[in-house]
Amino acid sequence: MERSAVLIDGGYVDHVKTAFRASRVDFFRLSQELVMPYERFRTYYYHALPYVDAVQPDPDDVRRRGNAQRFLDGLSFLDRFEVRLGHLQRFATYDRQGSRVIRHRQKLVDVLFSVDLVELAWSGRVAHVVIVAGDSDFVLAVRAAKAAGLVVRLVFADRGGCHVDRELRKACDERIELTDAHLARWAS
Repeated sequence: MERSAVLIDGGYVDHVKTAFRASRVDFFRLSQELVMPYERFRTYYYHALPYVDAVQPDPDDVRRRGNAQRFLDGLSFLDRFEVRLGHLQRFATYDRQGSRVIRHRQKLVDVLFSVDLVELAWSGRVAHVVIVAGDSDFVLAVRAAKAAGLVVRLVFADRGGCHVDRELRKACDERIELTDAHLARWAS
């Protein structure tokens, strides 16, 4: 039987959950369903832990990070799941009124995702890959995977502030737009 891998951008799924007002997702069930009719080789989940200032840790940040770590540890114990972590970088911007605003951006997450996608494609371990993502940063990796012979299926949402890049949609072989019915089936 042919095998498929699932690559999940956890930050994107956070946006999907918000758009669908879903509190939880059963990632094992989601992964098994998304690869059908193929055997699931492995699921890769990419994210970054919440930022905690090393000098003056905020108790709320420490609590959020602990909760996120427990969630990721739980995913790591699921059969054939790999958790890949980047990190958050803190930076300051200014709003329209000139007030300083502290923001965070993920670093290395998209790179880890893209490298794994291309490595899977060229290794020959899978014939298909499902990506749950929406970022244009993945377009080149998708093209490289297709050049290696992989069929790439994109799973995405396009509502409530959650969108998918047009070029990413175009680059993939197959597309599944998420619906309320999908999220209801994958609720844990």
